[in-house]
Amino acid sequence: MSTPAADALPERAAHRPEVDGVRALSILVVVLFHLQVAGFGGGFVGVDVFLVVSGFLITRNLLNDLARGRFSLGGFFARRVRRILPSLLVTMAATLAVGLLVMPPLMLADAARSATKALLFVSNVHFWSLAGYFDTSKYTKPLLHTWSLGVEEQFYIVWPFVIAGLVRWVRPRGALVALMVGAAVSLALGAYWLASTSLPLPGGRSAYTDAEDVFYLLPFRMWELSLGAALAFPDLERLAMTVPARLRAVGALLGGAGVLWATATFTSDMTFPAHGALLPCLSAAALIAFGGGGPLEQVSGWAPVRYVGQLSYALYLTHWPILILWRTATYEKPGPLAVVMIFVASVATAHLLARGVEAPFLSGRFATKTGMRPAGWALVGVGLATVLGGSLAIAQADGLPGRMLPPPVAPLAAFEPQRSEALAAIDRQANRFNGSTLALGANPATPGVRRALLMGDSHAGHLAPALDAIGRREGIAFDAWTFPGCPPVFGTYKVYWKIGLEADTPTQAACREQVEQWREQAGNGGYDVVVIAGRWTTLFEPTRHGELQIEYAQLAETGKAIGTREEGRAIFARRLPATVAELRQAGLGVVLVGQAPEPGRMLAQCGDLSRFVHDAANAEQALHERCRAGSRDEALARLRFSDDVLLREAQAGDPGVRTFRIADVLCPEGEAHCSTVRDGRVLYADDDHLSVAGATLLEPGLTDALRGVLAARDAADPTAATAP
Repeated sequence: MSTPAADALPERAAHRPEVDGVRALSILVVVLFHLQVAGFGGGFVGVDVFLVVSGFLITRNLLNDLARGRFSLGGFFARRVRRILPSLLVTMAATLAVGLLVMPPLMLADAARSATKALLFVSNVHFWSLAGYFDTSKYTKPLLHTWSLGVEEQFYIVWPFVIAGLVRWVRPRGALVALMVGAAVSLALGAYWLASTSLPLPGGRSAYTDAEDVFYLLPFRMWELSLGAALAFPDLERLAMTVPARLRAVGALLGGAGVLWATATFTSDMTFPAHGALLPCLSAAALIAFGGGGPLEQVSGWAPVRYVGQLSYALYLTHWPILILWRTATYEKPGPLAVVMIFVASVATAHLLARGVEAPFLSGRFATKTGMRPAGWALVGVGLATVLGGSLAIAQADGLPGRMLPPPVAPLAAFEPQRSEALAAIDRQANRFNGSTLALGANPATPGVRRALLMGDSHAGHLAPALDAIGRREGIAFDAWTFPGCPPVFGTYKVYWKIGLEADTPTQAACREQVEQWREQAGNGGYDVVVIAGRWTTLFEPTRHGELQIEYAQLAETGKAIGTREEGRAIFARRLPATVAELRQAGLGVVLVGQAPEPGRMLAQCGDLSRFVHDAANAEQALHERCRAGSRDEALARLRFSDDVLLREAQAGDPGVRTFRIADVLCPEGEAHCSTVRDGRVLYADDDHLSVAGATLLEPGLTDALRGVLAARDAADPTAATAP
């Protein structure tokens, strides 16, 4: 039964053929973005287009039902269930089933937990809660794409109440005004939220340091859905139809151009979404508002476009798990041929899903006009119980490690160092974050124990297992004080390019402060030796994160204008020797540690990936293939400049300075690749940090360097060896 207010709504055709064209465009740019096809670096905007389309279609269907007097909450939710759950359940079941064959336990357990969250409609909240510095790679999350379904599902839960209530109490025109106000509030909220964690830049611009909330959570995405919803109201539809046909065609053309422009020019590190998503969302709105009856509708009627548009949901579900499962099974970035194969496999699988699962529930034997037949409800219920129960069981069983062969050698015990409360107290006085303050090696209160300070970034931190063992064996107590990304070179700091070139970021200020604290601690801490280590290449070369190269950092001098990256090389070549000279004048021995060579790929789970039963015939070869590094020559070329500077210091004739090059251990002469596996153990924890096994290999070289500088110090000052 319709209400008087609903009687003001005209009845309209249920299908808008041009929407199939918008769907086809959005899904294609998303898929090609995920496949890293050139020219589609901003293809993530396809999801924003999806949200605008979703808001439009859902609201239009609600308004049509209200106009015809057949609206019911039960019917609305039944149609949402039949549209979303059958295909989603099959996708999850297939992903976890294949995952049993190719995913290591940790990855499978995480995927199972993701499946349970997706079935509870909180996938977006789940992935939001995991976001941050220690989040694992997106390429280990085969169900990451369900975050957008979480946003839509939460929208569906509240939206029928919103639309039915507004139409009843303030009539359609008042409801339209209320939606537009709500969209403006949501957009403003997102912009404000970003601004609250922003860094001002010249020219009134800002850089945003934490956008996960705005990316994942519904309140900040509601404006995109509301924008589409507003287009579904008859007043706006009629207004759009009053525009002359040629201008409507121009409007639709500009809308398509806007989406394509965003796809081609937007980048993953830009401010997004909030006001950063205005271009693709307004472009999608133009396509919907002006696309009917014009060229877009004609193009959308072409069989291939209509096919892709109608396949959009199934293709969205299938393409990401197929990509992740392929990458997991091969442990390689897909090349051009593999990209084509993954695309074809995604479309073929989506076709089977759409025809075999989606169609029977939407318009086939399990569908009714208002919902589903009992057999359909039974199938969905059984599927839901099976997938949810199976996911919970897999997660509870830690990813079923019994699927795997035992490791070729027993894993090393986890390294669990003690925190240095003395250094932590100094850091608390500064009231800022730092990476780590650890007490390693011998007990400093033991008579005759030598004392050492380890300073540097996270590449100093990954030496901790080796220094702890050396310290216990050699009678050296280490204070390890590290700060991620901060160079241990006095009078310098790291500029986070490009933002850091325009404004002094909090991280840069904290790094300068940390460098001064290192200087003060080294001079006044009563140490015998200082160990200096860092990821030096980030100051001179594009920084690698797995397969990506990102130019974002360089070295600068405190209190001076920031120069070019090449000038940063000169600063390093000048300031590192000055740092060593200052420490030597204070009577300290110095050990300079070269950077670990970068393997050029993420090695976090490559060892586990080599232990499937189907690799049993040649497990050792599988381990080396899965964990193989890139070219040795390329890795050493990246280290050449920093290693040359370090070696010059060691060759300057001062016995109190030693250089230890990690590359000498991991990149032996005559090999095509630097070592990533030794004696059945993986030497890296990720794409650049050493594992405990990798650090342990460095003990002999570090021991020799420490013994040498301590012997030189004792020779210069015989009382140092016995000083309390």
